[in-house]
Amino acid sequence: MVILYTSGKYSLRGGDEFDNMHRVNDQFLSYLDELGPELDDPNVELKNVVAVGNLDREINLVALMIGLGLEKAEYEPEQFPGLVYRPTESRCVMLVFASGKVVVTGGKTREEDQEAFDHLKAKVEEFL
Repeated sequence: MVILYTSGKYSLRGGDEFDNMHRVNDQFLSYLDELGPELDDPNVELKNVVAVGNLDREINLVALMIGLGLEKAEYEPEQFPGLVYRPTESRCVMLVFASGKVVVTGGKTREEDQEAFDHLKAKVEEFL
């Protein structure tokens, strides 16, 4: 999906492969060029890679919150069904669900998201 704002900025969302996202970006810029507006050297900046992982086990979120540290983890099941983990050693934020599913966001590369997930997985194995 391409979202074009009145400021002239736009964002690409929903892709699952970087090559595909670049191709869609090129198609979008070609389409705009056909419409005729003057474009100032458009560029693409990767800001947020969202990844999904699985810990392959049920997770006691209260125990995990205590193990990760109350200053790094939040779990308020009345407001949101997942634990929010913000490790200090990464810019990534992870949403951990009782099913073991994890959403990693905030990284700028797949590798950064993978490192954050691996760190979480090691913590889960240590504490649970």
